[in-house]
Amino acid sequence: MKFKIFISSLILFFSFFASNLHAKLLPPGTGTQADVPSNLLILLDKSGSMGWRMSNAQSINRMMDGVTDSSGNIYIAQFARYGVRKIDYTTGKTDTSWGSNGRVGMSGSCRTYYPYNADVYNGVMYVASLYDHRIRKIRLSDGACLGSISTGVYPRGVTVYQNYLFTTSNSGLYSMNLNTNSGRNCSFRNNAWRYSYAIAANNNTLYSHYSRRLYSAPLTSVGGTLCPTGSPSKNFYDRGSGYVYGMEADPDTNDVLYIMARSYNKMRKITVNSSRTGYTLNWDKGRYRYMGVSTASNTFFYYPWGISYDHSNDRIITYGYNAKKVQVFDENGTYIKSIGGYAATTRMAAAHKAIKAVVTDSNLTSGVNFGFGYWSSSWRSKAWPH
Repeated sequence: MKFKIFISSLILFFSFFASNLHAKLLPPGTGTQADVPSNLLILLDKSGSMGWRMSNAQSINRMMDGVTDSSGNIYIAQFARYGVRKIDYTTGKTDTSWGSNGRVGMSGSCRTYYPYNADVYNGVMYVASLYDHRIRKIRLSDGACLGSISTGVYPRGVTVYQNYLFTTSNSGLYSMNLNTNSGRNCSFRNNAWRYSYAIAANNNTLYSHYSRRLYSAPLTSVGGTLCPTGSPSKNFYDRGSGYVYGMEADPDTNDVLYIMARSYNKMRKITVNSSRTGYTLNWDKGRYRYMGVSTASNTFFYYPWGISYDHSNDRIITYGYNAKKVQVFDENGTYIKSIGGYAATTRMAAAHKAIKAVVTDSNLTSGVNFGFGYWSSSWRSKAWPH
């Protein structure tokens, strides 16, 4: 009888031991035991990219140029394959009802692949798709693709004067009558009319800004379209503008040009003299500042690219390729507003904020010991956050 009691006690002991052994299989510090807290080490990447600013709420990506409609809404030609994006002028947000969730040209028959320049005529946006060797036609009202125009290899500059489209490309200067769709290569094939990103027309004159010089030539009817005449075209050194990638003609005043002086981070208004040998500077505004916030009294640019003129509302739009934002000015160059741009915080600051939210949440910190540190490819010693 005593032996049976002993055996029963032994069985109960081993059953109790086995059940506790099973419960203790996980090692200490995993947070599975109330008496042993988990230990978590958070290492934060300290490489250079963590100092970059976060994307803006509009997610505008490195705009090159753009156009506007009669309501002032802005259609932005974005770098690489990011397509054309419609921004509602009033809200400053992407109009998701337009195109495909607010964008057109990311792929397909209307792909805009490095769209360096654009212009608009009769509600249609003409966009130079550099690596597709095409000018894309996009209807502003709904984002519909209306086809393409083959104007030459690597089209760069685009401008519309009256009902004539002009584009520069490696193949030379191309002109098309948009009412009849008849087009031709003009005889002008020197570099100013091939490699220029900045062309504009005004007062029956076509202008090109190339390699710090302003070129001009009168326009003459040729084969149902217009082409510049006179060789070589008149030109002069534009010391005040430097290298230019965006230029727009004033729609109401002859020989007035708006220039986006990328080299000097300035927006300039000039009046070219009648002999086309120089100009009068009406005003120039802007100075360099990374992450600069413009006001009515101070204008800042960070290596901008394009410029357009809103004919319906008499506003100037500049396209900040590096700053990832557009800035809006009145016709006198007075700042009105910005859309897009980098967020106010860096990736590092955002990561700090996220970590702080985790480690101060009592639902997450119960039974946990946190450790923190930074690391990078050149990290040699512990650097603990303050």
